[in-house]
Amino acid sequence: MPGPTVVCAQCGELYQQAGRGNGDWFHFMVVEMHRRPDGQTQITGHWRSGDWMDGMSLVLRTRDGRRLAITGAQMEPPLNSACEARGQRRLVAPELGLVQSSGCIHAAR
Repeated sequence: MPGPTVVCAQCGELYQQAGRGNGDWFHFMVVEMHRRPDGQTQITGHWRSGDWMDGMSLVLRTRDGRRLAITGAQMEPPLNSACEARGQRRLVAPELGLVQSSGCIHAAR
């Protein structure tokens, strides 16, 4: 059964708690971003809700109001079952440049 609808403290968007894979818009809260040796950006955070498909069009909304389009991102498998249950995941995206590491990523609408 889906969880309650809550307001994201990072971006103010509504999402259905524990609603991963529920057919809703993808919502991912960013915790940390860094550049990998291969030049790609690794984004660590929490998959809050919605459906995921590798390569889907995404938008990073930073706390300072900027929007950055992300294309070609891939989601890595969870590290273990506890991470899976909490929605902790890593996305790997092409180089994003200098980007503030707080905010949320949403499916492009």
